[in-house]
Amino acid sequence: MLCPHCSTSNISKALACRSCGASLHDAPKTVGPLHLLVGTKLQGGNFSIGKLVQQDDMGFTYMGSDSRVHRLVGVKELFPVGSSRREKAVIAAASALSAYNAAKRQFLQDAQTFLELRHPHLHRALAAFEEHNSVYFIVESTPGKSLAVLLQERGSPLNETEALTYIEKVGAALATAHGAGLLHSDLRPEHVLISADKQPILTNFQLGSKALHGLLNGHSTSSSTKLISRYAAPEHYTPGAQISASTDVYGLAAMLYHMLTGNPPIAATARAKGVALKAIKALNPQISATVAQSVMAALSLDALQRPQSITVFLQQLKAAPANHQKPTAGFTLAPVAPLPSHAPAVAPAPTLLPHDLLLRTTPAPSVTVTIIPPKQDAPLRATVSAFHPTSATVSKLTGHAGRVSSVAFSPVGNLLASAGEDGAVLIRDARGGALQRSLTEALPQTLVGVVSEARPRSLNDTLSLAQTVRHSVQSSLQGQVKRVSAVSFSPDGRTLACGNEDSVITLWNAQTGKLQRTLKEHFGRVTAVAFGPNGDVLASASSDGSAILWDVMQGKPLQAWTDHGAGVSSVAFSPDGRMLATGSQDNGVLLWDIHTRKILNALTAQEHEVTALAFSPDSRLIASGSYDKTVLLWDISDISMDRPLWTLTGHTGGVTSVTFSPDSHILASGSYDKTVRLWDALTGQPIITLSDHWGSVNSVAFAPDGKTLASGSLQEVWLWALS
Repeated sequence: MLCPHCSTSNISKALACRSCGASLHDAPKTVGPLHLLVGTKLQGGNFSIGKLVQQDDMGFTYMGSDSRVHRLVGVKELFPVGSSRREKAVIAAASALSAYNAAKRQFLQDAQTFLELRHPHLHRALAAFEEHNSVYFIVESTPGKSLAVLLQERGSPLNETEALTYIEKVGAALATAHGAGLLHSDLRPEHVLISADKQPILTNFQLGSKALHGLLNGHSTSSSTKLISRYAAPEHYTPGAQISASTDVYGLAAMLYHMLTGNPPIAATARAKGVALKAIKALNPQISATVAQSVMAALSLDALQRPQSITVFLQQLKAAPANHQKPTAGFTLAPVAPLPSHAPAVAPAPTLLPHDLLLRTTPAPSVTVTIIPPKQDAPLRATVSAFHPTSATVSKLTGHAGRVSSVAFSPVGNLLASAGEDGAVLIRDARGGALQRSLTEALPQTLVGVVSEARPRSLNDTLSLAQTVRHSVQSSLQGQVKRVSAVSFSPDGRTLACGNEDSVITLWNAQTGKLQRTLKEHFGRVTAVAFGPNGDVLASASSDGSAILWDVMQGKPLQAWTDHGAGVSSVAFSPDGRMLATGSQDNGVLLWDIHTRKILNALTAQEHEVTALAFSPDSRLIASGSYDKTVLLWDISDISMDRPLWTLTGHTGGVTSVTFSPDSHILASGSYDKTVRLWDALTGQPIITLSDHWGSVNSVAFAPDGKTLASGSLQEVWLWALS
């Protein structure tokens, strides 16, 4: 029996449709408007629908609220043109049912991938779920105005420097998404939010657009087409045409054209009929020739004639005379003097991405966890399945209801902790995968806790993190309710540093949970923190483009570096304590002499943002991972090096994390391509690819004995027994 509402086939005796839930004996009908009504509850009341903000060919965008933490959110609902609604359920057109179901799967998959992205110029995603025969994508609401409003208020072109600053930041965010396999597909000024601190935030990604492209061809509404036509590449209007990174290059260039000339470019459909696009220099003679030529080339109607990646386009813009920096004086490199009274140091864990919730393993028998509001008290169940997919034995540990963002071994290697965006931490026996304790947080706030490796009362013990931390173990950090983007233990395990999204760093007594000191110098989100091997200094990185070295005892900055040309995303101390490395969105790594606080070298071979840094335990090598899908290995025994020792290629998605084995012989890298790759750090040759993950690999960590590797992925932790 076919459903009269959605055309799904059902058994003859069915009373309700197995797809949309509608009665099989009622005439199809649409109740009320197509969009959801204000006050509609989603996900069991966690989210409420507010006013309708926008409708396009793919669906509706609403203002909304998160009832758990009383904050505003944005809600995207999949509702392709041609669909209808029965009560709350979305009903796809009968002729497009198969395509709609494929679009739902693609939309949800893209949304889950977006949840893993962290970039200062990307809208922060909070949740993605299926309901009402549709998919809903929840994002954080950021105060500000759109770039379209800014351009309208100005009433004249932006100056070249200001326009390029906006485009470079938006482009960096876009390239990050491309590294994860996501396209925007609807770039225009309305989808760039200018925050209160004048930072651009890229919004409104057309998730699922690959699957929806064919579904929407021939069904675009005049209103939505009118809005996007000035910035959309011609392939948007060509049935069967491939949508690629160069499609977004066109959209980014179209926005820059508008900023530089005061008007959007002629629509691609009109240009295809012979209407000429006016040259930028003819409209604004003050624009440099290189920038004007780069933009016009990126607006080519032939996709193959455009830059094939956002990174290449940004590099062409940077080559313009307006962006040339004055040459700086050279300097003579001298041997680095060892720090006085430097004790032998245990190699710290590599600095991980700022979007990881658990950012460091330490010599102390503790783990740090960050509990976030969006997903809490999720039902958890741990299972283990062992098999041999390659030459490595693997145990898959499931139990998280959301993305596993970080994994860490205890120093003795017997326990493994995993942190997830479901708001839970699972502590397991690393030797067999048996669940030792699952921890959940019921408080509607972000909480950072210090949890020691106490044994549970029973195998399936499930406790409240707040209760566990305060009573049976150590203590919570009272008052720590801000969004934490980075954490790091001091080498002695007594102090915990938290880098927050409000630009503040807080230092806590890890035993008592009392706040010791607040460090305020950054004015952008703190992206990374790391203690030096002696614990007397702390390094912090920020999206404001600075890295700061702090005196921990005095709570005062010793040095502030602003040499990077963009936000600083990662920091790492060398295990011997002589160097600090900083990685940035400017694609570079700077090596600093901690004693003189001068630049030792600038490593600039990466083609995209540096996302991860790790020193080898013997302090001979440094690895840098990037969204350009490569890992570079640098031999820092020759501090004057100007090229990497090895370029490790093979990942098909951006690299998210890197870590060395304890003997410095093996490097592991995790990626958005859902794989972990092991490399011979001495020769740069690939050893093995571990490819059984279902989602992006967000974190990798070696056990202290080097025989086990843990990797955190979509909703699971994988333990790899390496021979």
